[in-house]
Amino acid sequence: YYWSAKLARKNGELWSWFTGWFNFIGQIGVIASVDYALANYVVRFINLYSDTNADGTLDPDWNPGANDSVWALAVSHGTVYAGGWFSFIGGEERNHIAAIDATTGNATAWNPGGPDSPVKALCVSGDTVYAGGSFSVFSAVPCSQLAHILADGTLDRNWNANVSSGAEIHALAVSGDTVYVGGYLETVGGKDRSGIAALDADSGDVDPDWDPNADDTVRALAVSADGATVYVGGDFTNIGGEDRNYIAAIDADSGEATEWDPGADGDVFAFAVSGDTVYAGGVFTEIGGESRNHIAAIDAASGVATDWDPDADDAVNALAIGGGAIRVGGSFIDIGGERLGGYASFWIDDTAPVTTAHGVPGGWTGPATPTGPICCAPTARRPTRRHSGNGTCSSGRPSRPSAPAKATWACGPSSIRRPIGSRPTS
Repeated sequence: YYWSAKLARKNGELWSWFTGWFNFIGQIGVIASVDYALANYVVRFINLYSDTNADGTLDPDWNPGANDSVWALAVSHGTVYAGGWFSFIGGEERNHIAAIDATTGNATAWNPGGPDSPVKALCVSGDTVYAGGSFSVFSAVPCSQLAHILADGTLDRNWNANVSSGAEIHALAVSGDTVYVGGYLETVGGKDRSGIAALDADSGDVDPDWDPNADDTVRALAVSADGATVYVGGDFTNIGGEDRNYIAAIDADSGEATEWDPGADGDVFAFAVSGDTVYAGGVFTEIGGESRNHIAAIDAASGVATDWDPDADDAVNALAIGGGAIRVGGSFIDIGGERLGGYASFWIDDTAPVTTAHGVPGGWTGPATPTGPICCAPTARRPTRRHSGNGTCSSGRPSRPSAPAKATWACGPSSIRRPIGSRPTS
């Protein structure tokens, strides 16, 4: 504004005023475009995650059409549960939470009424659903950050985890009669709980003896098939009584960190477990003793990174396993030597990835170029700095081996970018 006034030959105050208003209008435009792109990106990820054809192409008939961002998904018995900012999805009004028919894409009759702010985490146990976020009211009932929703879609008013005000739930996992909760936490059930807690699945009471005590926010949770180990990812550097950089395995009985220590150099945002392999996604560039950009497969016994290396060029925020494949979502453009714009799939078997070099899925068939309504051309807007894990950035981009043969993958919008070094809100 100062220089507008100084450089103007006359009417300096008027030109300063015009500059201010144009700047304000530009800010509104940027915010609107980013929100719109984010909503579209996550909605498209739902479509790909939940009903991608066996050959990796998009099912054009499955489109729940959420009117705003989706931040959490859980799948059970032909139903896709979704949580987020939306107020309309699957052809029906649904307030931040909904159940979508996995075949038709339509909202089911299940409608718990929803909270006063977005649902950021979901998990399903049997015929009930657990939802977490930063809400204080759910279905017009005071409910602090966590809710237990019964099979008929009504809120279980007898279930109360009593999470401290100001907390945010970013991750949920259920194993047997225990619900594991991760996020920004200070107290749960009247007891000090930093970052992570274990609750009774039926009552919501906090386990008084299980307290890993993370020193920062927990953003990802997964439980081993035998229920003995809880995998934890996030912003922490100490958990379970041990130094653990951003990723750890916690004993489900004692709450202590196990010897498993892949040691990432940046935040871990997502997990998926298959057999003796733990898949991790985030903003790291080293993990399990190897250079791995944002995504890695880690041996569940040793903590060492396997040879599987898709090499994403930006953050991986979501992982899911189903149909013999691992689905990957994030803000990347390139992954596995291909330009895919935010979404990719890799074949796996029960215990290990089945891939060709550099993480490209083996055996994938179909046209050489992705097709369909959401496939995208690569954009020139690509980050050229790397998050180092200690809050600093370095210039340049790691060298990449020559791309393997083309494979058919679906892709999504690639316009979403998070400022380097910042942390996502979910």
